[in-house]
Amino acid sequence: MRADAMICVLALSTVTVLAAKPAPLTGPLASPEHWAEAKAPGLLGELASKMKEINSKDSRNLARVGELQLRAGQTAEAEKTFAAALASDPKDDEACRIIAVTYRDLKMWDKADEWFKKATELDPKDLDHQVEWGVSYWLRGDHKKAAEIFTKVLGAEPETERLYYKIGQGIGR
Repeated sequence: MRADAMICVLALSTVTVLAAKPAPLTGPLASPEHWAEAKAPGLLGELASKMKEINSKDSRNLARVGELQLRAGQTAEAEKTFAAALASDPKDDEACRIIAVTYRDLKMWDKADEWFKKATELDPKDLDHQVEWGVSYWLRGDHKKAAEIFTKVLGAEPETERLYYKIGQGIGR
């Protein structure tokens, strides 16, 4: 095959790939009426199911699925999904942080502490985990413990404006 003909074939195959459309959305989530009439817990469960259907192997996706399940009141199912997330990648500190923040936001302090501890143990240098854990203490009224964490974090990286922002964002809730 001539080089110019090969280029033409490659170009056409690229156009074909780019032109391919994703499968259309089907089921209840495709209906605006369903969205308008449904209650948040039910929608959260449906969204979580669709996310899990799309990707049930990625630990961070599973952590987010569990978050939606927990917010929908599906505690037992969320616990199973969180366990699956950790089984999928036992070293994924970010998945652990997602789970910890979810528990923190729902004021499930003991569970939040458990997952913040896991995230911090997996990556002790990730200061975001520590900031989020400090915010957790702040939100439950333990400002002394929060202050210890915040001063340690800022002492480690005093010129990182993002950390100041994350602390401010957290305590300003």
